[in-house]
Amino acid sequence: MSPNASSSGSPLLPFLENFSWDACFSYPWDTIPGLLEPITNGRTPHRRPLKAVSIYCYETNFEITLSYIPKEVIKRLSNFSGVKFEFVFDSYRTEKLGIDWLKASLESLDEGKEEATAAI
Repeated sequence: MSPNASSSGSPLLPFLENFSWDACFSYPWDTIPGLLEPITNGRTPHRRPLKAVSIYCYETNFEITLSYIPKEVIKRLSNFSGVKFEFVFDSYRTEKLGIDWLKASLESLDEGKEEATAAI
């Protein structure tokens, strides 16, 4: 389900200011623009007053593969200068902590990597 949809037809969380997500698996990156783009509440377009989006992924004792943030999503996020984005990954297995996942995704694009995922 997209962040704009709900079973009742009303937008989900129309007054959301801070979105935070913590889990031991990759976030579905294509849902973030839906949190930021205007939603329709009745006939009036409405933009959530979102101030911050925090995504924290972590690995404990098993190897996981995280998807880089897709180029299309990064482009769409760049349109929202008033929102703070913090995307972090910690790998306790490899002792790589505090990896900036947005920066890593941008670097992968700069390097021309065609891979959609990266093993940390």
